Amino acid sequence: MFLLGGCSSRGNVTRLSNGNTMIGFIGKSGQPQTTVEVNNESKLVWENSFTSPTTLDRYRANPIQSLGGETVVSK
Repeated sequence: MFLLGGCSSRGNVTRLSNGNTMIGFIGKSGQPQTTVEVNNESKLVWENSFTSPTTLDRYRANPIQSLGGETVVSK
């Protein structure tokens, strides 16, 4: 189980094709909005937090393949 500190409000969860889980959540008003990815052993893969410059809190995180059409090259 992966425990999220400060998650007192709302969020969403997405199972990724690699088996990891992406979690987007927000705490109380004014707290950072956070997205994390954890693996199947509940280990943190990456984390990103930001504070919204507006009063509109966004808490959904959705996976995308690319921001600018990058190509993934495997060895």
